[in-house]
Amino acid sequence: MAETKTKNLNVYRALQIMRVALQEKDIKKSGHNDYGKYDYFELSDFLPEINKLALENNIVCIYELVADKEAILHIADMDNYENRIDFKIPIAELSLKGANAIQNVGGLTTYTRRYLYMIAFEIAENDEFDPTQQNTAEQDTNTADEPKNQEKERKIQQKTISDKDVNALCSLIEKKGVSDESVLDRYRVNTFDELTFEQFNAAMKILSNMKDKEV
Repeated sequence: MAETKTKNLNVYRALQIMRVALQEKDIKKSGHNDYGKYDYFELSDFLPEINKLALENNIVCIYELVADKEAILHIADMDNYENRIDFKIPIAELSLKGANAIQNVGGLTTYTRRYLYMIAFEIAENDEFDPTQQNTAEQDTNTADEPKNQEKERKIQQKTISDKDVNALCSLIEKKGVSDESVLDRYRVNTFDELTFEQFNAAMKILSNMKDKEV
């Protein structure tokens, strides 16, 4: 969600110019997930172009990580830092397998920077699992006929999953040979316990329809 610090539209205009210019750059995805068989954008794919466009439009992009709270990307006028737009996302503790505390901070920074730049500059990616399965899951959620079912579904979507659900998901991920990061990236979360019931059910359905990894 973006928060404005001033009513001056210069930064808005510059950001929109940069968005349009970036989409004309034909940026290629260098990231690849061998298990999921999909490509994705890495920071290095679009950040150099964004930095060039920012300089051309007198804009500076500043990343800020607020411990245990949120990550912020400031899009600001280089001549007047108060003239800016702030993009924010909440964070949670990230624990990568085999990583120490500093490596976990680095992983959290990489995840949140990537997401914030993609949000701010409207960089779109295709679904990272099976698009057909994901769309089906979403369609099932959105086609409740009775008002009481719709209200029930709305409440379920707001809740996060239990430790038991996390363990079940991790077991299925291991069985299918999918990386933890691919699931976290797909649903734009830092840890599995941030998943909602809707996201959990969709992920479980997608994984269940995948072949088991070769032993």
